[in-house]
Amino acid sequence: MQQPALLEFIDEFTKTAADTDYSAKPSLQGVSPFDIKAAAVALWHESAKWGWGRATLFASLNPSVVLHSLEAQVKRYDDDNELVSTEFEEYWDTTDTFNFSTGLRGEMQEGIVRHFLKRKEEEEGLVVVSNQDGIWLFRFNENL
Repeated sequence: MQQPALLEFIDEFTKTAADTDYSAKPSLQGVSPFDIKAAAVALWHESAKWGWGRATLFASLNPSVVLHSLEAQVKRYDDDNELVSTEFEEYWDTTDTFNFSTGLRGEMQEGIVRHFLKRKEEEEGLVVVSNQDGIWLFRFNENL
């Protein structure tokens, strides 16, 4: 369950995004409501790393910050299956030849996803947002 302040921020971010002409940018024409919410969550977490308090974050919310956050998205996956089949296609296809059980394949997939996302966060400094609507990777620049 998400905390009330985060839910309030997502709501404010979404309202600001609605007033932003982000679809005028070719790179943002396919942005979905799920992408917008994920960008809000990512900005929330990233701003904490910058030492921003809630007041600073809410006060800084404007169309420019929304655009910056949406443009920070570097990758999106529908779910764990897409991530594994996209990023580890050859490996994952090879596992098919061994006829592993569904349970074992599920455990393997969970491990691959967990380690991949952890590496993206720790080594590449990306912000990961993962929920029932997808998996997003964001790379922010603190100079909003």
